[in-house]
Amino acid sequence: MKKFLVIVLCLVILLSGFTVDFHPANAAVISSDPRGVVFYDDQKGNDALDYIKTTTQDDSFKKIRKFVDLGFIKLKTNKLNQSIVKDNLDSNDSLAIPVESLRGNMELRENVKDVLNNGNTVYLYGDQITLMEYEQLLGITGKLYIPDDRIQEFKTQSTGTPQLGLANKEAFNVIGYNLNGDVFLATTPSENNGIRGSESMYFRAILDNQIKILERQRPKQTNVSFLGIKMPFVLIENTASAASTSVTSTFDRNTYVYDDNGTTVGLLNTDWFLYREYNESDATYDWFTVETNYEATGYNGYNPYEMNIKHNLPYSPDGIYDWKPGDTSSQSAFTIAIPWSIEYQFSTSSSIAVNEQGSQTYDYGAWVVSHTWNTSHLPNPVRFKPATAWLSTGTLAAIDSDITISFSYDYTEGSFIHANNQLLSIRYDY
Repeated sequence: MKKFLVIVLCLVILLSGFTVDFHPANAAVISSDPRGVVFYDDQKGNDALDYIKTTTQDDSFKKIRKFVDLGFIKLKTNKLNQSIVKDNLDSNDSLAIPVESLRGNMELRENVKDVLNNGNTVYLYGDQITLMEYEQLLGITGKLYIPDDRIQEFKTQSTGTPQLGLANKEAFNVIGYNLNGDVFLATTPSENNGIRGSESMYFRAILDNQIKILERQRPKQTNVSFLGIKMPFVLIENTASAASTSVTSTFDRNTYVYDDNGTTVGLLNTDWFLYREYNESDATYDWFTVETNYEATGYNGYNPYEMNIKHNLPYSPDGIYDWKPGDTSSQSAFTIAIPWSIEYQFSTSSSIAVNEQGSQTYDYGAWVVSHTWNTSHLPNPVRFKPATAWLSTGTLAAIDSDITISFSYDYTEGSFIHANNQLLSIRYDY
């Protein structure tokens, strides 16, 4: 009887017509466990959260408001004082605190260390925060920062414990970290550039990161429309990767672009994955591949216009082997096949042009990503995922990912706004 009903149902579906819409799950099926962010700040913090939750002048906040309104992100505020107690935070809660409050305040610093050691994510925000300072303030030296001034040591002598990190010396405006190794970095306009609302810029970066964490945790959903009724089905995907070649990356970086009035122009998000080939017998080199995932989104009438990307080997004993993709005047679906047995696909919502400009002589891969001849801007959002394979000497793998991007409103000369150069100095000490 059950078999008969299934057959009948299938025939009804086929005869009546149905549509299947594949897309990431909507917020209603994300998780039953909301994430909380506890912001410690003064009145400016309350004002910033109110602005994020209520402003209608900036469409880049819509997604944050949706997640907050649906209860998947809980916002909590506390006055800044000495008594930050780890027991007051749930396991899904994150702590956000201005870095200035920790500088010179040993008691508060120890309390925040307890929160981090309890398994919570700790975000420090403010002006001029370096990876080295974050490590020093929270007592986690060697977890984020691999300094280039010790490269010779790292290249010639194994530390015995593999460590994935960055050699970036420049400052950020938000740094988040937890003991699982998740790292978040964000750059916003400086407090001194005259743009209002610095606190709201920091907070929105933290909330964007929380949303991305939720989206990574959720399965993909299929919406099946049957007899005019949309029914959600969850697709279970195999996310396993080859353990022999993958070095997991949990670094996530955002660069925000604003106009002179403090309205969001665009966001550049970057994450990356590093792979090592273990099934090689090369006596001189170890074999690595980096995949960088760039996504640019324009807001409030702006669109991404052009990306300039470079994968550069900073140390001369190392040598580039291959880089992908190649040139195209118009393409929207890409398959990347690159050593060492790395293959993946990505697509853009409409076609883009790619001008590949790498050099084997000078050991870098490079790409200019622009709009096609019959369009005026890149797709919005636009995603691009290049990869570079190289031969690494010693016991430190090193490659720099460098990108600049421009956004435009009406594509006239005065409407272009350029994001600050975004550099990730990726290091793997092993």
